[in-house]
Amino acid sequence: MGFGFQSSRRFQERPEFKLPELLLFVFALLTPMGIVGAFHAIRSSGDWILGADADDKVAGRRRLLFVTVTLLPFAVFFVFSFTHRTKISWTGPIWLALLPVLAAQLATRPDEGFWNRPWLRPRLWVPTMVLLSLFYGGAFWHMSLGIPLLPYPGRTVKPVAWEEFGREMDTILNRLEREEGQEPLLIGIDRHFIASEASFYRRDKDKSMRTTRTERVYGGNGTMYEYWFPDRPPKGTLMLFVSFDRDTIDDPRIHAHVKDLGPIHEQQVTKRGRPAGGFFYRVGRGYDPSPKKR
Repeated sequence: MGFGFQSSRRFQERPEFKLPELLLFVFALLTPMGIVGAFHAIRSSGDWILGADADDKVAGRRRLLFVTVTLLPFAVFFVFSFTHRTKISWTGPIWLALLPVLAAQLATRPDEGFWNRPWLRPRLWVPTMVLLSLFYGGAFWHMSLGIPLLPYPGRTVKPVAWEEFGREMDTILNRLEREEGQEPLLIGIDRHFIASEASFYRRDKDKSMRTTRTERVYGGNGTMYEYWFPDRPPKGTLMLFVSFDRDTIDDPRIHAHVKDLGPIHEQQVTKRGRPAGGFFYRVGRGYDPSPKKR
């Protein structure tokens, strides 16, 4: 399933020109110093990359391996980005071969070769790593504990406030069960997150598995939910549809399967007393696995 998901299904997505996004990912992962170091490693044949004790044949194999492992996968993503979106995690593994090369550059003395230039000396890596440590450390601190006077940007439930999101789900679902006299099924209308995170962070673990993805409502693919819930929900199931996007929660396919759809509500999520995003939800009554004919 993994190969099918990451190959043929990706090519079936709507075409988009995403090359600038891919280049931004490279810049974020490698940093400017890493990009300069990678460029030098690809064009260099110095001892620091090939090994001082290597003969021409061994050095050639080492160089070919490095360039192939790094550039060939990147070329695939480069071409792919002209018509489809990429993700930052996809390109991460192709830089693994670059790490020992960059480490070798760090160990090179300032008076050697290409690095004998004031703006490219290995010591420039020190402020780069300090800045990265401060940036990522501060970002993780802000996501988990918050930084005073610094707000959370936009609709950032993910990944900042999943625990708070789970509490809101508990409140809404428990209230709905009391009012309707029936345990509702939570339907996450997104690719991966809502159903899984709500299930994980709900405090009532006995009911946490009453979640699935919206494709299971239509009878379509629901990633792993098609294995956890091989059968579609039974007729008459009370449903709570949840989405981060107001338009998707008003999908015509939902109307075709649900007899009575309640109004769309917006719920804000707060983390430590500060707004940290929000979501939309609506109640669906009278579910029917067979779509209504229009």
